[in-house]
Amino acid sequence: MGGITKSLAELISTATPGTPDVADLLLFAPVPVTPFVTECKRTTVSDLISPLMVMKSSTRPLTDAEVIALPTTGVEVVPSPGPGKIRYPLAAFARLNWFADYSNIDAAARLTLQYAGLNGFRLAWDQTITALSALLASSQSSSAFASQVQFIPSGSGATFGDFGYADGDCVDKGIVLKINNQMAGDLAGGDPRNVLTVIVYYVEIEL
Repeated sequence: MGGITKSLAELISTATPGTPDVADLLLFAPVPVTPFVTECKRTTVSDLISPLMVMKSSTRPLTDAEVIALPTTGVEVVPSPGPGKIRYPLAAFARLNWFADYSNIDAAARLTLQYAGLNGFRLAWDQTITALSALLASSQSSSAFASQVQFIPSGSGATFGDFGYADGDCVDKGIVLKINNQMAGDLAGGDPRNVLTVIVYYVEIEL
């Protein structure tokens, strides 16, 4: 027992602090999905992570010009994952570093997330003018949170969950931020110093 204790103490004292690498060894960690007693042995970080779906994030600052054009020109906020993979958003955060308000926000406008190439506003913040104006036209720096991305069926209110994506809609597709400003067109106002920072939290599904 003394030998084991000494070995662990030496390992801890000589270890370099930092983020573990997937190839790092974890002494006496159980191999996932196996009996603990019979398969308790040296395991890598990768062995422990591989069975799990890990939440990731992507951060994208938008310029004033990009914000103004969001009703007609979407901005990719999550890059495509590569062939055979889907990135599905779970939550999102937006913060406007404010210098001047935006205007021409339709009464039914909403901030949305959608897969690149789709026309429908399917992954969305279900926000009306009150929330969108609070973010973009409150005369101060403001934030908006989406605790769970919602499915917006055509012609109805928001519901949790999603369905009906063909592989061509979502596999190897980036996620785009837009504003559904109804028929009002692009926003107006703003200031060249305005910056809207968007963070999207998502999981990556390998098919």
